[in-house]
Formats: sequence, C-alpha cells, structure tokens
Amino acid sequence: MRGMMLGGALLVTGWLAGCSSGVPDETVRAARDLDGLESLIVWQDGEYVVEAYFEGTRSDQRDVRSVTKSVTAILFGIAVDQGLVRADDLLHTYFGEDAGTVALAARQLGASALEGLTLGHLLTMTSGLDWNEANLSEYVNWQSAAQPTSHYLTRQRVRAHGEAFNYTSGGSHLIGRVIARASGMSYPEFAQRNLFDPLGFGAVTWQELRDGSANSASALQISARDLVKLGQLVLDNGVWQGRRIVSSAWIDLMTRRHVGVEGGIGYGYLWWVPDPTHLPAWVARGFGGQQLIVLPEHDAIVVTTARWRGLDGPRSEYQAIAIGRYVELTLAPRVIERAL
Repeated sequence: MRGMMLGGALLVTGWLAGCSSGVPDETVRAARDLDGLESLIVWQDGEYVVEAYFEGTRSDQRDVRSVTKSVTAILFGIAVDQGLVRADDLLHTYFGEDAGTVALAARQLGASALEGLTLGHLLTMTSGLDWNEANLSEYVNWQSAAQPTSHYLTRQRVRAHGEAFNYTSGGSHLIGRVIARASGMSYPEFAQRNLFDPLGFGAVTWQELRDGSANSASALQISARDLVKLGQLVLDNGVWQGRRIVSSAWIDLMTRRHVGVEGGIGYGYLWWVPDPTHLPAWVARGFGGQQLIVLPEHDAIVVTTARWRGLDGPRSEYQAIAIGRYVELTLAPRVIERAL
C-alpha cells in the first residue's frame, strides 16, 4: 500500500488519486482543517481506503472515551454466549451483600428504588435513576468517587426502569463489573482473553478507578487500527477471520434500536443507532470526536480519533460537532457513493 506525507499526515493514495476511487481528494484534505482531529480511517471492501494521521502514528494509543461503552457491549455479548449473564438478569443478583454496592443502596433508598433493575436497563441507559451527565461534574464526581458503584446506585429513582433514555456512564460501568463477577476474571483479563487477543490488538490501557476496577464506560486507550478491527467484527456479524468471536444474534440485538433518544436517533445496547434515512449506520461515539462508524449496507467503517482536552466541555463539544458534521455531511456521502 503506497502512501504520502501531506502536512504531517500519512494519507493512503487510493483516495488522493480520486479517479480510481471515485472520491475527490478534497474530501480528505478538508479533514486537515478540523481542530483536534488526530486520525481518520476509512476501511471499505476489505482495504484501507483512507488512513490519515494528523497527530502521532498508526501505532499510538488513542483515548477513545465513551467508545469504551460499545466495546463493553461486545464483551457482554461474549459473556452471554458463554452462559455467564443475560440481559434480563436482575442487577442485584451479581452483588449480593457486598458493602458499598447494591445491598447498601437498597438499605439507604428502600428496595423499591432498585427493584426490577435489569442489566438490559443499563445496556439501554434506561435505569430511571437520577443522573445528569450533560453536567460534566456528574461524570467527574463519579469517576473520582472512592466507591463508584455505590455512588451511582444510591441515586433516587426518578422514573420507571425502562421508561426513558438517560445517558449514564455510572450505569454502563456496572456492566463491566458484572462481567468480572460472572467470569471470575478481572474485566481487562476477560477482554484480553476473549476479544483483544483473538483480534490481534496492540497495546491496550484501561483507566483504573479508585476502587481498583477498570473503567468500562470510558477512557480505554487503543490504536485507531484496532478500532477498525472492532468495526469489522461487527460488520461481519461477530466473525473475525473465520473465527466466531460473538454470536450474530448478539450483534443483531446490540445494534437494534431499543429506545428513542431525540431527533430520530435511537440507542441499542451501548451503541447509537441513527435514523437510517439520515445515516444508515451503527455508531460508537466518545467525547470530543472519537467515533467508530459501521456502515453495513456499504461494507465500510469510518474511524476518527481526536485530541483529548481533559474535561474542557465547550471546546471538546465544539470539536466533536465539527468532526461529526464533517463525517456525516462530507465524508459519509462519498463513502456511500463509492459503494454504489
């Protein structure tokens, strides 16, 4: 595969040539002007069509923020296939009488607050517990808590379980805790053995929270190319190079719209499901412009990673909006046209 250096970015020449790929080179060049964009990859029909690094190299780890949640969804599916968990399992069955977890929460709030709370509610972010992650301090306080599990579960229930979507990292993190409990392994060990090693991942780094658990909701660090591998796994219905990693039934459940969000956007099991008339894709998205976009009808994957600015809300939000608009309005239409 031939490439060239352009303004510090390695660009695969398939698209720069324009004519052979059917995509104008200005589509890729426009990405250079996006504030904070670190890498851009388009994988289509089994090959790298675009691979551009505006900061760092292809082997660098990227903090993919909440794309971590979508990785957790795949790992939950593997645990389902192994008979360890089910989406309709009640959360409290995995924590028993441990201080600081569900038992403590039930004593403080009363059994009714958590009664009927299932893992499926956490996967669809419909737990009904009070949480407002639009306020970044909500996430910061949870992440820095001595007991992040009880920090989340001691919240009041403000609506019925399953009633409405409410973006919640605290609940997503519990899915990783459940996988660890059910498998008897640490969460990173389960991930390495059942997903990362089979897919041939490079270096992986998890954020460790104060209670010693790995953050299964955010801050996973992997390479942009390894994100492409995850996208290909989903695109191929759970098969990687002829080996079944996770069942096709789980991929279908994970990427199916379970709850509406707003503006026609839906949510599956820790994956975003846009309006198919707008963008026919399944999307893993992280704060600041981290994206893994799978376009199943066009045999394509788009990956963007962006500079991590800490919890600088306004600037990160502006960065994410600009990158999202570029992908949705400029890049994705070219990818779709190329497949026709």
